[in-house]
Amino acid sequence: MEKAGLDSLVNALKEVADEGELVEPLSEVLSEACAHTSISYDTVISIAKENAQEIMLAAWDLKLLIPRRSGACGEWDYRIPVMRRGEIAVPPSCYFSRSNKCSM
Repeated sequence: MEKAGLDSLVNALKEVADEGELVEPLSEVLSEACAHTSISYDTVISIAKENAQEIMLAAWDLKLLIPRRSGACGEWDYRIPVMRRGEIAVPPSCYFSRSNKCSM
């Protein structure tokens, strides 16, 4: 994502999310997820370091990332994220899109 797009995402998250210092790493995680149509927990760790679990829970709580592993379940609330290496999450627009392209 371009710098201007990332700045816009950070500003939007500041408006809707009460995540404080997690907003910037959360926006980086979301940008990476959209760039590749998914994100692994390993990548979240490399971006968010010790805040990786909090970032994943915030993204899941805001319905910005949902676990791919439990894709057979239609209800988002039943798709509980598991924070372990190799787990994959996707933005909902990627998950349900036929073209598998993200847009934020």
